[in-house]
Amino acid sequence: MRSIVDKMRHARIGIAFFAVTLLLYSAVMLLLYYLQGIQYQDRYLSDIQAYLLEAQGIKTGFNFPYPILFWLTRAFMTVFTPQLAMAVVTALLNLIGVITVKHFFDRELRRYVKESGREWNFFWDFLSTVLAFVLFTLAMLVFPAGTKLPGVDYQFRCLGTFTPNAYWNTTYMATRPFAILCFLQGVRVLEGYERSYEWKQCFFLGLWLLLTTMTKPSFTFVFVPVYGIILLYRLIKNKFKIIKNTFYLGLWFLPTGAALLYQYASVFTGMDGKGEERGIGFAFGKVWNLYSPNILLSIVLGLALPLFVLCVNYRKLKQDGYFRFAWQLLAVGAVTFLSLYEKGTRWMDMNFSWGYVHGMFFVQMVSILLVVKNTLQDFKGKKKIVVCVEWGLLLLHWICGMDYFLYIMKGYNFGLF
Repeated sequence: MRSIVDKMRHARIGIAFFAVTLLLYSAVMLLLYYLQGIQYQDRYLSDIQAYLLEAQGIKTGFNFPYPILFWLTRAFMTVFTPQLAMAVVTALLNLIGVITVKHFFDRELRRYVKESGREWNFFWDFLSTVLAFVLFTLAMLVFPAGTKLPGVDYQFRCLGTFTPNAYWNTTYMATRPFAILCFLQGVRVLEGYERSYEWKQCFFLGLWLLLTTMTKPSFTFVFVPVYGIILLYRLIKNKFKIIKNTFYLGLWFLPTGAALLYQYASVFTGMDGKGEERGIGFAFGKVWNLYSPNILLSIVLGLALPLFVLCVNYRKLKQDGYFRFAWQLLAVGAVTFLSLYEKGTRWMDMNFSWGYVHGMFFVQMVSILLVVKNTLQDFKGKKKIVVCVEWGLLLLHWICGMDYFLYIMKGYNFGLF
């Protein structure tokens, strides 16, 4: 009886700790989005200004055919100023993303702890909360201003290296919770659709995919190709015996397909506001090279932990669906960014980088879980060094992330020292 009471007390403490941390984190994010909205002291540069005009029905010369952020902002504008309304909406959507990741971490860590023969207690609940917020604050590895490395120009702090937490891009921050739900649901569907078609599971996959597409289609551009290739591969591998289930699953992608066609026709055809042709161009590294003279090093600095975890856990790609799918998304995102660019006056805006940024977030997420799993299973002998390196890289990503976040909170430009 006492054990049950202790577990209930520990659970309440864990919930309270997460709730308080989430409240503080969301308050800080709300402040940041609001300061960006009003461009406090002519600083806090972001893309929110154009979105605010769009939400108010003012022509901007840009096409934003992904209306969910604007619909929600207009709803809150009945109570708040436009700047505060959009800040509240973005902070709330980001909050949903944190809660979703926390739930996912809890579920996976409970399984790891049980498999290791240990008992779930407050420590593991506390660790799950800490790791969730680490994920939402970590960044690429950066060196102090003035650091000289061969072939590297640190005039730009992150544009060439990138971070999974792009605080300055409102639509990315707004669509990420739907992308997280879509990622998790996508793996869940892949694990079972071959044996049995579950329409409810497929319905929610289609719903989350449509919502992320209608908020910002960047994740969809990498998710749909990866998912399509996987479905086609499995269909052929099973000698078309699962064609019925595959067909029914594919039907839930039709609403998103229609939304993408509409967005493509609006953004990538015709002429832009300055009379230049819009469309999609092909050139290897054309945009990325503008901001990084050493793309390979930029990838390593942005993904130091995931790359190391992949090297020492590559066999788990066959065993862990989340791990495998995250890397598949990142690979397609990297190829897309390296080979495509947006024609017209916005070709320097790196709009095809967002799929890669989404991929960075998900490989960081699954890598964090594998670090804990390795710690529980392998923290002995020679593998002790590997686990220590994993935790060290995670800590380094987080320290750089906090440094970068404080840099942004002070109102500095997201890309320049």
